[in-house]
Amino acid sequence: MKKIFVLLALLCTSSMLAASAQEIVIPRDTFVSVNVPKKVLSKHLDKSKEIKAVLSKDLIIENTSIARAGNPAIILVEKYKKAGFWGRGGYIAINGAIFYDNHNQQHKINLYETYRGAHDCKLTSIIPINKGHQAVISPSDIITGTLTEPFKFDAAVPEPPVKSKK
Repeated sequence: MKKIFVLLALLCTSSMLAASAQEIVIPRDTFVSVNVPKKVLSKHLDKSKEIKAVLSKDLIIENTSIARAGNPAIILVEKYKKAGFWGRGGYIAINGAIFYDNHNQQHKINLYETYRGAHDCKLTSIIPINKGHQAVISPSDIITGTLTEPFKFDAAVPEPPVKSKK
C-alpha cells in the first residue's frame, strides 16, 4: 500500500514539475514593437481613438515564441487634431497599445509618442491662407513600448492554427 501511495505521489509531483517548467513569465518592461499596416493621417481618425496595428517583431522569451510578428495590436490615441487653417499642423498623441499573444490573450503596452504635421504659414498680402499638414504615422514607423504588467505564458498549450488568407 505504501508503495502505491509513494508511486502516486511521485507521479503527481513529476507531472506538476513538468507543467510548471512549461510556464514562462514574461517580465514587466519587456520591449514590444508595433507598426501600422497602412498609412494613418490625423484627418482620418475618428472618435474611437483606436488605430489598427500589428506586432512588428516576434516576441521570443527563453527560445519560445510568445507572439509572432503580424499578430494584431491596437494603438490607443489619447488625443488628435486635424490640420487647420492659419498654417496649424495636425497631431496624434499616443498613450498606449494592446497586443495579442499566440494564445490570443491581450496585454497592455506603455507607449507614449506624438506625431505632428508641419506648420505651413505663408503670407499672401496680409492674410495667411495656407493650411498646415496632417500628422502621419507611416507603416515604416516602428513604435516601441514596454509591457505594463508581467504575465505567464503556458508554452505547453498549443498555438491556435493560423488562418490562411484566400
